[in-house]
Parts: sequence; C-alpha cells; structure tokens
Amino acid sequence: MSVSPFAGWSPFKKFMVISSKGSAKVADRSPFKIHREWRSILGDKTIEVTKLGSGDLMVELKSNDQAKKLGAIATFLDIPVTVSPHKSLNSSKGVIRSRDLRCCSEEEMVEELSGVTHARRIKVRRGEDKIQTDTVVLTFDSPKPPSRIRAGYLTLDVRPHVPLPMRCYKCQRYNHGKDRCKKPAAVCVRCGKGGHVERDCSADPHCVNCKGDHTASSKICPKFLEEQAILRYKAENGGTFQQVRKAVVVEIHKTISTRTFASAVKSQLRTKPAALPKDGGRSAPSAPSAPPKGKKAQKDSPAPSPQGAAETEVPAKRRAEKSKRQEAPRETLNRFAPLAMDAEDTISTITSKLLYAARQRIYTEPALHLDGQPIPVKGEAKFLGVVFDSKLNFSSHVKYLKKKCLKALNLLRVVGHTDWGADRGTLLKLYRTLVRSKLDYGSVIYGSAKKHVLRALDPIHH
Repeated sequence: MSVSPFAGWSPFKKFMVISSKGSAKVADRSPFKIHREWRSILGDKTIEVTKLGSGDLMVELKSNDQAKKLGAIATFLDIPVTVSPHKSLNSSKGVIRSRDLRCCSEEEMVEELSGVTHARRIKVRRGEDKIQTDTVVLTFDSPKPPSRIRAGYLTLDVRPHVPLPMRCYKCQRYNHGKDRCKKPAAVCVRCGKGGHVERDCSADPHCVNCKGDHTASSKICPKFLEEQAILRYKAENGGTFQQVRKAVVVEIHKTISTRTFASAVKSQLRTKPAALPKDGGRSAPSAPSAPPKGKKAQKDSPAPSPQGAAETEVPAKRRAEKSKRQEAPRETLNRFAPLAMDAEDTISTITSKLLYAARQRIYTEPALHLDGQPIPVKGEAKFLGVVFDSKLNFSSHVKYLKKKCLKALNLLRVVGHTDWGADRGTLLKLYRTLVRSKLDYGSVIYGSAKKHVLRALDPIHH
C-alpha cells in the first residue's frame, strides 16, 4: 500500500539554526555583517533572522534551494558553525478520525503515511480499562499540516492539533514549566499567594494571571483563552511564537475581554447622547436662564408627580431583567466549556447539538466551540427518548409520542378481532406493555407541559 499526502504538499526544513562550534558566538558579530553574509549565501534581501537566547541564529527559509545552500556552509564570518534544523518549528501535528484505521497499528501508520514521523492513538478511560478510539494524532515533517491526506484508497480530513497552554505548577504562569521556573517559592493555584498548597487553602479564588475571581487553572480565564487562541493560530498557520503573538494578540484582546457579560450589556443599554445643534456645536453655550418669579412661575411650573418616578422605575426594572436573561446563556456555557474541553476526545462535534431551552425570549445567540469546531444550535433535540424544544412546551414530544402509540394501538385493534385475543386480560397486558410503558417513560419531564398540549394524548389513554 502506497500512501502519500496530496500533491503540492512538499515539506522541507523551513527553520534552520546556525550554531558555533567554539566559544565565539555568531550573534556577537555586527548585525550589518551578518545581514551581508546572509545575502551573499542565500541571495535574498528579505531573509527573516532571529537571535535565540543561546546566542545562535535561526533563519526562516523559503525554498529547498536555500536549504541546500545553507547546509553546504562550514563557516560563517570565519567562525566554524554547524547547521541543523530547529527541533520543534519544522514539525506540526494534525488529527484524523476514521473507523477504517481501527485495525492499523501506530507503527503501520508511520510506515505507510508519507511525511508522518509519529502517530498516537487517543485512548479514553472506561472504569479501569483504556479503550482505543478512532482518533489519531499525527506528527508531520512540515511546519504546517496538510488539509487532507491519502490513506490507501481513503481521503481523510486533517484538523490541526491544538495543545493545551503550558502552565507552570510552581508560579502558575504560562509558557514555561516547573523545571524552568525562576520563582523561588511555589504559589497557590487557588488564591495566588505563597506559603501553602491548594488543599490547605480556604481563601477566595484569585487568579495570578488576570486578577479575576477564579483559580489560576480555570479554563474560562482570559489569559488561558488568549494562550489557547495563540496556539490555535500557530497550529493552523505555523510560524514562531513571536510572529504569532505579533499577528494575533491585538485581535485576541478585542474578542477576549476581562469585562463581564453583564457589564457589556449595560454599556449597550445606555441612553443615546444628546443631538448636537445644527451648527455642529460651534456656537457658544447659552447662559442658564434665571428661574421665573411670582405667581406666574408657580402656575407654569408643575409639581413633580410620583407617577412619573414610577414610570422611570419600570423601564429600569425591565432592562435589568433583560440583562439577566442575556447573561444566562453565557454563564451556562462558561460552566460547561471546561467540562467539554476535558471530554473533547469523547464528545463528537459532528453528532452533538446545542439546544438552549427557555420559556422566556432569548436575546443573545448562544454559541459553543468544541476543539475549534462550532456545535450547531438547534430548535429541538431528542435526548434519551424525549424531544426537547427551545420553549420547553414539549409539543413536539407529545406529537412524537402520539405517533408511536398509535402504531401500537393499531396492533391491539388487530389482536382484539381474533378469538384468542379478545380476552380483556390479554388486551390489558398488551396495552400496558406496548402503550402504557411509552406514556410512562419520560412523563416526569414532559408532564410539565400545559393541559391543552397534553390533551392530544387523550385518544391514547381512552
């Protein structure tokens, strides 16, 4: 079996590192000389060169010809050097899902799939056992994974693999591990203070990253969402972390704000500013007029009525109730999002549906993304045999239930016309088994429907 990626996908070592063999560092030389040397070797004025923390230089190549030219050099500015690919930037990960690959081992997939250096099958725990799934994480020998891949006669879609942001378990900050942390003392993940661990902490949650009222490990933290968005962009487009941050951090701060949803709603409900005069506001403001005097003033100026104050309180109360209804979907999704992220290997975005059920009007369109894929919003959904609708009136379930029971009643009518089935006891047993069991199932849930909705089941009961 010969398996290869799509045509046009030609991986090459895009990020190369120039390391000096001796004590003299290449990065210590003049940047002008380094730039001229790059131009003489590669013949390109727009070469991207980055100085690493180790004193080495990393260059971003654009073609295989440049990679061959760079690999042929032994000295750089009279300094003996070695040229090697970057350890992490030249590879990428993608996720494929197929039941047809269930019988294939990880070694077979690495051997047969061209451009794949490693394969890892996702496993889920069921009790004490680990069960293999149809999801496989592939490591490609290219900075960016292909959109599709050929596996024998199959064509499989490849989704970028987005890892979770790295958080230090010592200082609770992101982008480094516990072994490389420079913090002298550990910090509590709950309150953000040192001197104790989380299990001994009873203080209120306080995040050390965004200063919010949640733990540093919360998956609804704005800092966590920012790092996750950066990793997603890097997985889909490639590049270094510096390039990705420069490209997307502005957009991230626009979409991920530390404001609460309620404060955003309140800002939208503010009254409009007063209109400017026709001259554009260039005229000087008029002086305040003096209050009228005498009996005429008392006659012209009406006394404030309590009814007017009550009228202003009613819209304010309605706006507050509307704000709560707008905030409810977002709070619900924020509580569900961490659970969905933990179970993203067992929850399928293809078969899952999002149903926001409320008997009051929905002012915001709820949205939930799982592993980067949006879950479609539906007006009704069937769950464990009960049809839920967005208004919770269960009219759809009653129609569905009536249709099922009528089929069983037709069977009873046929049996009732036979000699052996005309017995009353036999018909009652069949009714309890075929009809009453369907009515009883889920009655605790759909029994909350209004009487005129449940009245549709009267022909079934009688």
